[in-house]
Amino acid sequence: MAVVVRSVIDYRTAEMADVAGFTARAREAGALVVWDLSHAAGAVEFDVHALGVELAIGCSYKFLNGGPGAPAWTYVHADLHTRVRQPIQGWFAQKDQFAMERPFEPHDDIRRVLLGTPHMLSLVAAEEGIALSARAGMPAIAAKGRALTDFALSIVDELGLRSSTPRDAHRRGCHVAVHHADAANLVDRLTREHKVIADVRPPDIVRLGLSPLTTRFTDVWDGLHALRALL
Repeated sequence: MAVVVRSVIDYRTAEMADVAGFTARAREAGALVVWDLSHAAGAVEFDVHALGVELAIGCSYKFLNGGPGAPAWTYVHADLHTRVRQPIQGWFAQKDQFAMERPFEPHDDIRRVLLGTPHMLSLVAAEEGIALSARAGMPAIAAKGRALTDFALSIVDELGLRSSTPRDAHRRGCHVAVHHADAANLVDRLTREHKVIADVRPPDIVRLGLSPLTTRFTDVWDGLHALRALL
């Protein structure tokens, strides 16, 4: 069976994919789609069941607030639990965990995708970060994200900067791409001279991540005006 891997949110421009439409077309062609939710989980409202998602992966260090070293995660539709194969055979996935025998016999449920002993401190940080999102609620978080990116794009226009981030708030994630030929140098200077942390994505993108739970509107204003001052 063919497998297609695609991001829900483009890591460069923040454009949101047509998840339901693309998944349906892939299914018609006999393929499964593995959706990467790294820039979507904790940033936008996303219902895997309503959208027909069968397989997904993601991280918890971005908008789920787990911080550096936080664990990755996977989603497998219940219909695929006994069919999916984890290429890395970890002892947490084995039916008889302490057998350590061959052949490897995985669980018949979602536990078959587990690996080895997880890093406990990373799990604790991720648990607290995810709990913050749960308490705030995704409708409120997503609304704040749309407002932050709307505000950022209005400043981009006011300052005469160029962005490829979609203007439709419901068709983008929670970062904004600003284009400049000297993007790498600008990101370095933003950090050193203004204490503004952005990142660069080749060939010419200054990427500004606006985490709804932790980013203030004043942060957006200050960051973009600092960028403009360097031009």
